[in-house]
Amino acid sequence: MTYLVSLDESVVLVGNGPSATAKLDGDLIDSFGCVVRFNLFEREGYERFVGLRTDIWVINGNAQVHRHPVRAVSIKRGVVVANPHVFGQGVDGDPYFHVSSRRQEAIQCAKNLCCKTRGRLAFDIVPDELWHSVAIRMQQLAKTKRIGRPSTGAIMAEWLGTTDRPVHLTGFDCFTGGVKEHHYFPSTMQPGHHREQWESLFINSLIDEGRAVML
Repeated sequence: MTYLVSLDESVVLVGNGPSATAKLDGDLIDSFGCVVRFNLFEREGYERFVGLRTDIWVINGNAQVHRHPVRAVSIKRGVVVANPHVFGQGVDGDPYFHVSSRRQEAIQCAKNLCCKTRGRLAFDIVPDELWHSVAIRMQQLAKTKRIGRPSTGAIMAEWLGTTDRPVHLTGFDCFTGGVKEHHYFPSTMQPGHHREQWESLFINSLIDEGRAVML
């Protein structure tokens, strides 16, 4: 678990799926001990639905995310980089897809943001081993040849959720809306390598284990 979150505080992960605006949960979200948001998240105009507070911003290696105009002052604790060095297993049907450069760009983005606050914000990096374990778990659940391609949301649910302190989830649509209905706000960012089946099976497994709860 990241040092940015305590085991004795409540945690809500605010995903960017369209269902995030299905309920007026803004005040409820802001009442949690730790509010985690992802990538291109938006708050302006959506406060009644997704709240205002952002304790942790989780980013992947997408260049659009690194250009996102997030004001450092609006983040309370820090930034988490959730991007592996490589996708795939290096076997037929699942070749390696190296993304180390994108990971480094995400780390630099996190460092730059933290520097702007003169040390007030911190940053952490999801271990490659954790990303790979989730990818393998997705493969097992989906019974496919390829290992999964976890989203930043799936990774953080795995990293932070425990049976003693499950994480609460909102806006976790698992890419069921496809390309056109990917976010609750206008966006050109694509689902990329993620798959509805992988995400749905994995998130539901965390719920079944008592490590995650839908808000």
